[in-house]
Amino acid sequence: MITFALTALTYLWVKRFCEGRSRALYLLPAVMLLWVNLHAGFVLGYAILGIALLVEGARLLLRRPGVMSLPRLRAMAAILAASVAVAIVNPNGWDIYLYPFQTGGSPEQQRLIVEWFSPNFQMSQIWAFEAMIFLIIGGLALARRIEPRQFLLLLVGLGLALHSVRNLSLFMLVAVPALADYAQQAGERISLRRPRRVPKTTPVTFALNVVMIVLVLAIVAAASAP
Repeated sequence: MITFALTALTYLWVKRFCEGRSRALYLLPAVMLLWVNLHAGFVLGYAILGIALLVEGARLLLRRPGVMSLPRLRAMAAILAASVAVAIVNPNGWDIYLYPFQTGGSPEQQRLIVEWFSPNFQMSQIWAFEAMIFLIIGGLALARRIEPRQFLLLLVGLGLALHSVRNLSLFMLVAVPALADYAQQAGERISLRRPRRVPKTTPVTFALNVVMIVLVLAIVAAASAP
């Protein structure tokens, strides 16, 4: 829960910083100092910020529209460097930088601990994850614009989730905002092709709706009866 909450916070701060809407990202080194002493998932913060820095740097080199200014890009790089540097302040010293990878790559944990297993798509608990993957694919096909930073985070999140079920929540963290964005773009794309019409409710349609509601309520009442 600690890593999930702090990953969500980092994701939000990075997104708003890239959009020029907030300077809260300057607080990330302080958050990282706390994070590194609580859970090994602190490397996810580096990944989110590093991907954003890579994408924005590429945009600057390619002179893409809406590019981040060079001083702001330098500030992001300084924040990342400071966040990496403060991690040394922990009881394990330099070893903390290798600990997350040693833990994640441990054959014993992957073989003996259930939450480190890869998802089994034959289990009903994993069907929501499977559905989300197909929704993301459909959203990518219908989206008019794919944001590179968001797409790379999706790939990283999907890779982590396919590697271990314990990372499913992290995938959902990056997948839900992306899916909402793609769904909005798909809706706008469809609305541009079809003229908007306000549906008219006829007496017959209204009567059918009432009958359906009554039937549903009757079924629920019958199922709830002892």
